[in-house]
Amino acid sequence: DDPIFDIISALADKDVLTMVRGLSKEEIRSPFTDGVFGMDEARTNAAIRRMKGAGLISSRRDGPDHVYFLNKGRYKELEHFLSGLFSE
Repeated sequence: DDPIFDIISALADKDVLTMVRGLSKEEIRSPFTDGVFGMDEARTNAAIRRMKGAGLISSRRDGPDHVYFLNKGRYKELEHFLSGLFSE
């Protein structure tokens, strides 16, 4: 398994990018019956699963709900990888 490949593959999905943009501004709370960030419930849930698989989001329990937020450590891994490509 290659974590950078997993991150980049997930980010290649338009809905995942929509989620990343939205989650960079605010956390979201399940269930997603009305969807989030302009996406319906099915697209939201699919993007959540893809992001979880790549480690791009984390969650915490709040009563019966899950609250989702960006896993900033994974984005730091991507940042480190990309900066290594362009270092002098």
